[in-house]
Amino acid sequence: MINLVRSVSVAVALTLSLHAQSASFTFFGNASGETSFGQQLNVTGSPQLGSTFSVGVDYLNPPGVCLQVITPYAVWLVLGLSNQSWLGVPLPLSLPQGFNLLVAADSVVQTAVISSTSCPPGSLTASGPSFPIPVPNNVGLLGLQVHTQILMARANVPPNAIIVPMATNGGTATIGF
Repeated sequence: MINLVRSVSVAVALTLSLHAQSASFTFFGNASGETSFGQQLNVTGSPQLGSTFSVGVDYLNPPGVCLQVITPYAVWLVLGLSNQSWLGVPLPLSLPQGFNLLVAADSVVQTAVISSTSCPPGSLTASGPSFPIPVPNNVGLLGLQVHTQILMARANVPPNAIIVPMATNGGTATIGF
């Protein structure tokens, strides 16, 4: 009988703790580098177990004038388990390219995006590149926090040109129900 009561108590405690963790996404830090477009991280969906949410770029200050020229951009999604330090180095880390790294670069996803103008991809529509992030349906991930940031740079910059890359603010996804 005692074992039955103990088993029921453990099951109730596990159920209560599993339901207590809700999925969330919060923002931190500031955009850096070339910030005249006001690039900010955005999120669509929620980091829930067994679902997919997306992290992308919004522009608060869409440009007034852009040249009609094909412009390739390299875009990186940086994912990390910390926004305090990376490899023993405190964050944010001011990089020589002119922007701040806000999250540990534990995993980096790169893509190339073509803009039909001289302005950053999506800046004329106020919405830029986006990355879908699937969350496995594994209760062991409940409460895990993953920090994100998106970096962008023109890919066809002449060697003597000084064009500062763009970095968004950071975001923290907390995995939950």
